[in-house]
Amino acid sequence: MSTTPLRICFVDDQLEDAERLVSVLRNAGLAVRPNHARDSETLAELLAGDVPDMILAALPGPISLTEITDQIGKAGKDIAVIALTDKMDTDVRLHAFDEGAIAVELRQPALVVSVVKRQFEQLRTRRDVRRLETALRESERRCDALLDSSRDPIAYVHEGMHIRANRAYLEMFGFEEFEDIESQPLLDLIAPADADKFKQLLKRLAKGEPPPDHLELHLRQQNGELFPGRMEFSSATYAGEHCLQLVIRKPQADPALAAELTRLKERDLVTELFNRVYFTGLLEKAADEAAGGKRNHGVLLIEPDNFANVLANIGVGQGDLLLADLAKAVVNILDGNDVAARFGDHQFAVLTPSANVDTAKALAERLRQRISDHIFEVGQSSVSLTLSVGGALLCEKLNRVPALLNQASSSLRTALDEGGNRVNVHDPYAEERAESTRNAHWLKLVKEALAQEDGFALFFQPVVCLQGGVGDYHEVLLRMNSPRGEILPSYFLPAAQQAGLMAQIDRWVILHAIRKLLTFGKKPPTLFVSLSSDTLEDETFPGWLAEQIKVHRISGDRLVLQLSESEAATSVKPLKALLHHLTQLRIGFAIKDFGAGLASYQLLKHVPAQYLKIDKNYLADFAGNTEFQKKVTEICEKAHASNMMVIAPHVADMASVSVLYQCGVNFVQGNFLHEPAKDTPQAVNAA
Repeated sequence: MSTTPLRICFVDDQLEDAERLVSVLRNAGLAVRPNHARDSETLAELLAGDVPDMILAALPGPISLTEITDQIGKAGKDIAVIALTDKMDTDVRLHAFDEGAIAVELRQPALVVSVVKRQFEQLRTRRDVRRLETALRESERRCDALLDSSRDPIAYVHEGMHIRANRAYLEMFGFEEFEDIESQPLLDLIAPADADKFKQLLKRLAKGEPPPDHLELHLRQQNGELFPGRMEFSSATYAGEHCLQLVIRKPQADPALAAELTRLKERDLVTELFNRVYFTGLLEKAADEAAGGKRNHGVLLIEPDNFANVLANIGVGQGDLLLADLAKAVVNILDGNDVAARFGDHQFAVLTPSANVDTAKALAERLRQRISDHIFEVGQSSVSLTLSVGGALLCEKLNRVPALLNQASSSLRTALDEGGNRVNVHDPYAEERAESTRNAHWLKLVKEALAQEDGFALFFQPVVCLQGGVGDYHEVLLRMNSPRGEILPSYFLPAAQQAGLMAQIDRWVILHAIRKLLTFGKKPPTLFVSLSSDTLEDETFPGWLAEQIKVHRISGDRLVLQLSESEAATSVKPLKALLHHLTQLRIGFAIKDFGAGLASYQLLKHVPAQYLKIDKNYLADFAGNTEFQKKVTEICEKAHASNMMVIAPHVADMASVSVLYQCGVNFVQGNFLHEPAKDTPQAVNAA
């Protein structure tokens, strides 16, 4: 589930429909924080305070689209307006778009989820772009200051004309101010003997060819004096324009020494491969190509398996020799355009241009196979190695070098963790295919768990009384048993919900919670057990529940069934019918996530509850958030006036506990106070 809150304002007369959409969006993984604007004044207050990210406006609705977009324009906010309608045709679409809606969709849950996710992603992208533009302007300002202070002569040239030059560059050619050289052709500073050579370079650049790394030629000062120089080129942008960066250096007195210094700067001394710094620079250039949609590149990270054990066998002193031989073997396997580097102590990297996932996998597999067949002779020892290879594709979807390296490293770690001697290349387009496979896997496990007595496990978390109450209270939490330990419900419940298995899981949890109560003495605790909305539609559930209470001879007041506010608001009629039966059985009822809906207090007029569980979003950094404290105090005052008690879940620190007590909260719970456990303290004592 996304942890980024999505603030949605609903402009709709049908609150129940809006509540249903809130529930659907949350089930789809969005952390929705809803508001409701019933008129223009309410909308103006929202735009001046807790500004929504998105407005879902009904067609027709209490406020016209024109008025909504006008208010947004006056407030100067970037808010996506989505029009929802029960009937879709060309006229409806044109009307919505003409009045400023960014999207218009039928009021069908699946369609609404799709358009909301898409618009939320676009909104976050626009905000990211604005943040990046601000950071870019600041970076450009700092780079400009560094440019002026550099002792290297540096200039920026666009279409052969100077558009920026630093002080060292001006002094090299004898100019006082940049205005003296501004818009002057670079060709004027080239010696006549090299003018044709430089013209050919400019023609190639005009055709879009990449610049050379450097060019040796003679240059001409303002007074006509000639001097030899070395121009180093790199692509750049200045003031938003693509241009060419020039760095001019005086030629080295000893070319052989200059070449050796360059080699030492770029190469790893042990393996003769490129070093990490130089290779990272190549990745940055490749990333520019990928981001521009020119071509993709494959990046592989390679590690010999169990290298520490290998060193222990041959001696640490032979390690460099083995790495050098391994580097030569890797290079011999690569194609002419592939580039290898030593990227870590015993880790190598390969950049393979014009690649896709399949060609990168094929290269990785070829490396793995050929090295496993190779015998390395190191000193008196013959050594065989296996490799693990992790990789990622540098493409438009993944075009940032840090993110690329993180993904490639993660792929390599996975290959190593799975036993080594294997290839794992990340496919950026495989997420959708993998999601379907994961859902099928979890659904299979859920069905198997339901068919077994011990397929699931119950954990218990104490609900601690703050206001001097009597008795012990625990919330029942579900886990799935597996050979590697218990699995959290966030992994398997989405698949169960999609398959319509939640009512069966509810019965499993309630039955085993009732059986757990039998393990206590004369004073069993009160257990809070969650329900799903699927159970509300099960007409046989009240009779089944009454039968379990009777058969196991427990008191109904030891159980409190709880339902989320969003599910309660969208299922008022069946919930009221269930509450009638719960009252007869003396079973309590609690509303979870209270305060997260559009009309929380209105719901209490139709759905009586004994407990209100505050929405966890109000409890983040609670001790330092006065706005949330006022909201919780308001909830407590209204709840106590109706003889309801208030529970604060997910409490993170003692400071919050103290403030919650002052706000009037009756109970608190959270991992800070007690981690969930398989047994409650009473059960342990009884045993």
